Amino acid sequence: MCQSLGFDSSNRPIVSYHKHDKQGYTQAYCARLEDGEWKVYQLSDWDYRWEFGGGGSIGAEIRLGGAKPHEDGHLSMTWWHLKKGSGVWKLDEKTLEVVGTYPEPEADLPEAILKVELDYPGMTVRTANGRGERHDERYLLKWETLVANRDRPRDDIPPPSELRLYTIGRR
Repeated sequence: MCQSLGFDSSNRPIVSYHKHDKQGYTQAYCARLEDGEWKVYQLSDWDYRWEFGGGGSIGAEIRLGGAKPHEDGHLSMTWWHLKKGSGVWKLDEKTLEVVGTYPEPEADLPEAILKVELDYPGMTVRTANGRGERHDERYLLKWETLVANRDRPRDDIPPPSELRLYTIGRR
C-alpha cells in the first residue's frame, strides 16, 4: 500500500492510499477522522489490478498525492496510474467525493522546462511541485535521470544532471 498524508481546510488529516476493492481491482481511497472515527471514501472506479511482485525495487503503478485545500473551497489530490493516466481530482471537502478535476501542474509548464538537456541515451525529466504560503507561489524542482531499472546494475552511468529550482506564477 502506498499512502500520502494531506489536510483539509480545518487541518484534519486525510490519508490517501490504494488497495484492492471487493472485485479485486486496485482503487484509490482516502480516510479522514470524523467524529472520533476514521471514515473511508473510495475515489476511483478503475478496472485494473496492480500485482506486486518481482525482484529489486517494485516500480510504482499507482501514485496518490496528499489532499490539500484549493482556493475555490474544494480539495485537490494528484494521482498517477500506469494504465489510466494522471490528473488532479477536485474533491468536495465535506463528502470527499470527486466532483471534477483541476489542470495538471505540468500542463502549464513551458515545453523548454520539460525538455531533456543531457545528451545521454535513456534520460528522462523528473519534476516535483510545491506551493508557498500564498496560493500564487509555486515552485518546481527539475532534474534528469535514467528510467527506472528495478535495482539492477547498469553498465554505464550518465554524468550528473543539474537540480534546478523554478519559481512559477509569483505575482
